[in-house]
Amino acid sequence: MLMNVLLLSIGLWAVWTGIKVCEQVHGIALVLTGLIVLVWGLTVSPLWLQILVEVALIALGQFLYKLYAKEFLRNRRRYTKRLSDCTQ
Repeated sequence: MLMNVLLLSIGLWAVWTGIKVCEQVHGIALVLTGLIVLVWGLTVSPLWLQILVEVALIALGQFLYKLYAKEFLRNRRRYTKRLSDCTQ
């Protein structure tokens, strides 16, 4: 159990640090390494944790989709005005 928590926390830390780093090459390397470690930690974790993570990711995806759709519908007229002002 400690190995699961350790791998997942190192993976999350690496992804977070990779997003925040200014150097692009190091950031990409950290994000990819963090994702590999996250997947590794998730595969060795128990089934209940895998299902919990999957449900949390689905809920987060639904929340972000609704947020994006609401924002897009709210600003739809502004986007169409911008596109109509473009010259071809």
